[in-house]
Amino acid sequence: MKDPLTAWDGEFPYDVLAGISPESSHAEVQDAPFKLMRENRFTRDAQVAWEELRHVERRLFVDLFVYPNTAPNGGDHGR
Repeated sequence: MKDPLTAWDGEFPYDVLAGISPESSHAEVQDAPFKLMRENRFTRDAQVAWEELRHVERRLFVDLFVYPNTAPNGGDHGR
């Protein structure tokens, strides 16, 4: 879950790349553009998002703004 107070210049990368999350492997992130190209969905926004996530150092920075979902079965801790 993205920190709701996150201000990002443009769209947040994980919001743009469907199927890619902080839990995705580095290989999945690297392959994302090829999947999107096959589906004719590799837009300029997707390219910018992928550029933010394809380098490990930059991806770690992006991940600082994401809270892990640690609730059992993906729940919301009863809220």
